[in-house]
Amino acid sequence: LQQDELAASPSIPDENIIAQADEIADSLKELEEELNKGNDPELEQLLKELKEKAEELKEPGVDVKEALAKISEMQAAIQSAQSQASLE
Repeated sequence: LQQDELAASPSIPDENIIAQADEIADSLKELEEELNKGNDPELEQLLKELKEKAEELKEPGVDVKEALAKISEMQAAIQSAQSQASLE
């Protein structure tokens, strides 16, 4: 019975994933500052989605492999958005 209870409870968020999520949040703040200089609805929507995903990574029970894949995707999206913002 105890074994089942342990398996059913959500795992504690991985510290490395939380650290990465925090780094992403910092990058998003920088990107948000860049966006405040202009008005691009597409980039604003992307920023909103990335913020939500970063918060999801901090929740208990997040699969490490899945989280790393999301982090990688988010970092690529942030870089792309920053490049796009700097071109404007």
